[in-house]
Amino acid sequence: DAVYLGQLGFIRGHLMVGVDLYRAGDRDAAETHMKHPEAEIYAALVPALDARGAPGFASELEALAVAVADVEAVYANLLQGIAAAEEVVEDPGAGLLGEVIVDLVSTAAAEYDIAAGDDLSLENAHEYQDSFGFMRVAYDVLDRIEAMGADAGVTARIREQMDSIMPTWSGVQPPQRLPTQPAVLYGAASRIELAASGL
Repeated sequence: DAVYLGQLGFIRGHLMVGVDLYRAGDRDAAETHMKHPEAEIYAALVPALDARGAPGFASELEALAVAVADVEAVYANLLQGIAAAEEVVEDPGAGLLGEVIVDLVSTAAAEYDIAAGDDLSLENAHEYQDSFGFMRVAYDVLDRIEAMGADAGVTARIREQMDSIMPTWSGVQPPQRLPTQPAVLYGAASRIELAASGL
């Protein structure tokens, strides 16, 4: 279930960044991010959706990938589809959602690492944007854990680590020189994993 929810989280992250880029007028980059989940994640997720009897959202994904005039409405409809797929995991506990955060943050660190050259020059804007989206989804999941009334000391440690690295991303458009060594992000991800084991 943690892997399943994580994959849905990655789709959310890609789409979040794509819509942000669309709103900022960068339609070429937006289109790349909006097509990415359909091409690389959704097909592999179909067996997991089927096994859980979860509603799919392939047509909504496709509609967003080709939408031009009505992106906002199509995006809202797609988010409803993703939420319905998430809801088949009944009452996920804080521990399971903690695993989702670890997956999201660890993958964000790896994507950022691909984006950063040895001298921290920007080598891949798309991967930087992916990592930004995954971190934003991780915060949404953390908010959900806190709303469950999970151990406040544990969630505070997770939030502290996330907050320590979030300034790495100044926004959806990356700078030409990145501010943080990837090792710093990997270290935070490891500390988040350790903290999350207490949920």
